[in-house]
Amino acid sequence: MRNDVISFEQVSNSIVNIFISLFTHLVKTKIISHGKDGYTSTNGHSCFRCSMRGNIGYLYPLSKSFFFINKPIVHVRFSEIKYLRFEKNKKKNQGRKFDLIINTLTGVELVFSKIDKKELDLLVNYISNKSIK
Repeated sequence: MRNDVISFEQVSNSIVNIFISLFTHLVKTKIISHGKDGYTSTNGHSCFRCSMRGNIGYLYPLSKSFFFINKPIVHVRFSEIKYLRFEKNKKKNQGRKFDLIINTLTGVELVFSKIDKKELDLLVNYISNKSIK
């Protein structure tokens, strides 16, 4: 293998960074994206699958916030979080799942459920490093 060969991952990362930069300049607004210090799931992705109010989507732990994509789209900055907690899913067939419950400073409770238990340690470490309560 030659040292000057560029991998597909390097090219795709470069394309993403170029697209974000181009979009930021064209729209003249700040783009929310994952950073180099962002969360990496057990599958190597920057998000994990979960449910909110019965709607399946993806939760992205970003460098300064959580971003849930699907219905409803939810963006919660770490500075808006009063506290968060983890709960075991109590349903009979959900033994390998857990819930992430976020309470905001405004009193809103957000429940992200059916998160795969494999993500628990990674998520706890990520949250601890971000100094979230």
